[in-house]
Amino acid sequence: MFQPKILKNDNKTIYSCGIYLSKLRRFYDIGKGKLDNGKFSISKYVFGACSAAAFYKRRMLEEIKEGSGYFDERFFFLVEDVDLAWRAQRKGWKGMFIPQAVCHHNGDSSNVSKKMRQYLCWRNRRFLLAKCGLNKFKLAMVCLLYDLSRSILLFITNSYVREEITYKHRAQY
Repeated sequence: MFQPKILKNDNKTIYSCGIYLSKLRRFYDIGKGKLDNGKFSISKYVFGACSAAAFYKRRMLEEIKEGSGYFDERFFFLVEDVDLAWRAQRKGWKGMFIPQAVCHHNGDSSNVSKKMRQYLCWRNRRFLLAKCGLNKFKLAMVCLLYDLSRSILLFITNSYVREEITYKHRAQY
């Protein structure tokens, strides 16, 4: 996977220099929102490529293909590039940031509301953690240390999250 330096249309603000995955299995766009002041000018390995502008080897895509495509359709919007990168990593593929390749990206999450982006990111993270193959202890620790408090906060502040949790609870009865 190759990740170009993605700048916003102002030609000075970073949109993404690749995907970083933390120990808590949080994923971030490297450099997002920071000024391109030379700090992001060195090639390096990254966890994966942001799908706003990514280059993939065809052989890698064929090796990690699931069902009908390369991206898992259940994600629909957000996190599908992290899932693809995770599957590639498990098959031995690597991601590389190439700062000499520069492109521009106009927009952010297709102008979807902040609450909807939060919900989709929360939902898709659950899909991702279910697929990632962590052992039960590590998965429990990640969920306890990060996801439980985030889910409680989002339940209180985000009606989309509250609706899904409430609906699933009612559906069990």
